[in-house]
Amino acid sequence: MKFNHQEIRDVLPYDYPFLLLDSIEDMGKNSIIAMKNLSQDQLFFKGHFKDFPIMPGVLILEAIGQAGSFFIRKKSKVPKKIDVLAYSIKNAVFLKPVFPGDILCITVKLSQQLDKKNVWQALGVVTNQKKEEVCKGEFYLFETSKEGFRKKCLSKE
Repeated sequence: MKFNHQEIRDVLPYDYPFLLLDSIEDMGKNSIIAMKNLSQDQLFFKGHFKDFPIMPGVLILEAIGQAGSFFIRKKSKVPKKIDVLAYSIKNAVFLKPVFPGDILCITVKLSQQLDKKNVWQALGVVTNQKKEEVCKGEFYLFETSKEGFRKKCLSKE
């Protein structure tokens, strides 16, 4: 199953400059493959690093999280009523820098849903156009009620 940029925008609660997915190339029963084309115009390249632009590692991790969030929202019976949050990231490693002009392939395999806590365990791997791994890690994504989460965050208690 493929999805274009507009379809991703319709599902995820992000927009430019923070939406880090351009397309979904495949979504299976337990996995998703997303793409990100990195142009010289990306805002983060202008200041990270000023004389040697590379994509910040935390944004590579965010792209993995966004792909996982897209998967969970598309599988949900109530996608507009949930938020998907990073719960934990373990064993994340950055293997190669990501440069302007690179094309990232973000593969997320959701290995299990830990039922009672609505926590999804996922393995994310990011490769560049040369098929070289640039980042990988184990993720836990938390699915929660949008209304309940926001109410709790705004509560003065």
